[in-house]
Amino acid sequence: GDMKVALCQMRGGETAETRWRTLSRVGKQTVLEVEPVTGRLHQIRVHLATLGCPIVGDRMYRVDAPPNTSRLPPGRTPEPMLLHAWKLGFPSIGSDALTWVTCPLPPAMAAACPGMACVPRYPFRSMRRALVAACLLLASCSNIEKATPRPTTANSTVVSNPNDVDPIMRGTVASEAVLIGFEDVIVRGYGLVVGLSGTGSRAMPAEVRALLLQEIARRDVADTTTGMGISPERLLDSDDIAAVVIEGVIPAGATGNSKFDVRVYAVPGSGTTSLEGGRLWTADLRPGPLVAGSKQSSSLADARGPIVINPFVTPGNVKRDNIDRLSGRILNGGRVVKDMPLKLRLATPSHTRAATLANAINSRFPREIGQRYDTAHGKNGDSIDITVPPTYQERTSEFAQLVRHTTLDVQNSEATASAVRRSLLAMPGAASAASWRWQAIGKKSLPMLQDLYTYPEDQPRMAALEAGSRLDDPLCVNPMLEMAKNGETSIRLAAIRLMGKMGPNPAIDIGLRPLLDDGDLDIRLTTYEALRRRNDPLIRKLRVNGKFDLDLVPSDKPLVYASAWRCSARN
Repeated sequence: GDMKVALCQMRGGETAETRWRTLSRVGKQTVLEVEPVTGRLHQIRVHLATLGCPIVGDRMYRVDAPPNTSRLPPGRTPEPMLLHAWKLGFPSIGSDALTWVTCPLPPAMAAACPGMACVPRYPFRSMRRALVAACLLLASCSNIEKATPRPTTANSTVVSNPNDVDPIMRGTVASEAVLIGFEDVIVRGYGLVVGLSGTGSRAMPAEVRALLLQEIARRDVADTTTGMGISPERLLDSDDIAAVVIEGVIPAGATGNSKFDVRVYAVPGSGTTSLEGGRLWTADLRPGPLVAGSKQSSSLADARGPIVINPFVTPGNVKRDNIDRLSGRILNGGRVVKDMPLKLRLATPSHTRAATLANAINSRFPREIGQRYDTAHGKNGDSIDITVPPTYQERTSEFAQLVRHTTLDVQNSEATASAVRRSLLAMPGAASAASWRWQAIGKKSLPMLQDLYTYPEDQPRMAALEAGSRLDDPLCVNPMLEMAKNGETSIRLAAIRLMGKMGPNPAIDIGLRPLLDDGDLDIRLTTYEALRRRNDPLIRKLRVNGKFDLDLVPSDKPLVYASAWRCSARN
């Protein structure tokens, strides 16, 4: 008969498909023949446990079983999990034909399934796959019926396997838990810009006006020129104000009072002609769609400050140039009002497993001065709260990646780094994961990747160089300088950016300076940005009219380059 099918579609992941048929029943247990069409981690175990028919002896996914026993018939000694790959197929070189090998039932399974032969009575069909596995298992349920015609995908059972990770990620935090709050959060809101010289507009959508009236009354706004109170209606009837939309992105894991840039633009449909010289009054920013009614979500941030339109505009020259004065930015104008918590949700709840994860994370990120809680702290076996250390306050996305890639075996960091190296060379496509894993391990991984700095293949070489540069290994400087001078543009740009983020090193500054005369414009600009980030004394800085900084860069190729920079509190 046809086999039944279970499908798994992870959020943002790949589909997993398992097919099975019933071979026989042993009391309240059922012998199944299973075909894993895809090869996800723990796929068979997760599918059957989710269907209510866990494999006998599976103590990880069978949540109702005692930790050290399995549901075998009375009087029998608990045995290992009764899942057996009885038949494997390998493709022949230069041919589509499969070479099959079989394996007899192990003693524990033969005892639990009396009378079962090695080969099921239903042969598997041929498949063109790198590896085809056919399995026998004993499931502890009695409600599996004989196989019926295969259902369509729309009627298939959909389950989730949160432990489905690439082989190179096994043994990491990500293989045991899902990081909640890893995504950046887009926030929006309506606000009021004041201080305009007749370039604003009293015209605005009715719902926006109603919202601004409520906000003005709530904040008890005073007249900025006299300091005396002013009615909300009178304020909005002025052409010296403008209703605007504010947008910003809160980084993953951002903490209260951390800052971010915001974009401001005039509300569509208003008569505003310019926001030049204006200042945004404090406005709330919320996640989700921009709405002005009562169904707004809770505020996560607020925004305020002077609006930067363009430092090169001529004041008042609204009609005689092509500069867009209806939108601008407020650098560091957004402020997070409540922590954006990071949380680990365990795939399989367990106090022991939660303690293992917390110990691994705290070993990699010990509590810093001024840090109130441990980096990882949990109150139960379901989840772990994550606190962003002070040194990562402005690099929360990087911190989140390091947490996901943190190894659980804290006692064997060098062996883990070596295993990551072997996996990378076998699967160059896993370069990004390998680089993050080495970074999460820290400087103990450097001896395992330093000889890859000159590896002939691009992906392993870049993975090693990225990890080495972020770990500030001086041995990676010369290979990266060589890459920055020769090769494809994308590789050159990547090497320059990596060196721009490394610590003080005169060899980097001296090595990058000649690239300011490179024939490729992108190379010149990226080199300038890297040297500026490194505070290279070659670049002279001048403040012009208190409005913007002018960098003078010696180069044989004249160029004017304008860019907005966010000033860090550390600079």
